[in-house]
Amino acid sequence: MDNNLRSDAFRVDESNGQRWQAALALLAEGGYIVWRGIGLTFRTQAVGDFPTVGSKLWVRVETALDPDHMTPTRAEAELRTAQGNIAELAGDSKEFAELISNHPIAYELLYDYGMGAIRLATWTAEGFAYQR
Repeated sequence: MDNNLRSDAFRVDESNGQRWQAALALLAEGGYIVWRGIGLTFRTQAVGDFPTVGSKLWVRVETALDPDHMTPTRAEAELRTAQGNIAELAGDSKEFAELISNHPIAYELLYDYGMGAIRLATWTAEGFAYQR
């Protein structure tokens, strides 16, 4: 699935090479990258506010499942998969592991309906929260 949540995202599938190094530099500066369909950024944005770069890494996962058919169990499974993917990426890329070390990670499960997105669930240091 293509992550359409950000049109300005730098998309990359590999975890090495020049494109990966460019993606890491962009991420470190607060940019938004999409690695294998998973959005990554240190930027946060509240409704009505401008984005700000913080210390938390936001991992944004887009689901194909309509919110009316989403369940807490399914949402948790999708976020667990993303956690595994990020752990795998950190194992494959020493540079990525160093970049995110000492940063909290927040996972968001989003449904993009074409004109915006709905947050269905989050997983942070406080645990899993289903928001439907």
